[in-house]
Amino acid sequence: MKKAVFTNQLFFNLLTGFIILLLGYNGFVFAIAPSIYGMVPIFIEIVLLVLILTKSQYVKTGIIIWASVLS
Repeated sequence: MKKAVFTNQLFFNLLTGFIILLLGYNGFVFAIAPSIYGMVPIFIEIVLLVLILTKSQYVKTGIIIWASVLS
């Protein structure tokens, strides 16, 4: 399986930190007011983090979809 290569370490660290921050925020909001719709962004962020941390070849597509559709 091909691996993604992040040439800019600062981008990798900031992206990972930002997604972890959003995951914490969404988890907090879900804990305050549980809703099935609150699980959608949490699930997507977890999948995106797994793709990033495993350096999957699909991480670029995942980031583009996440940034364009969910923003």
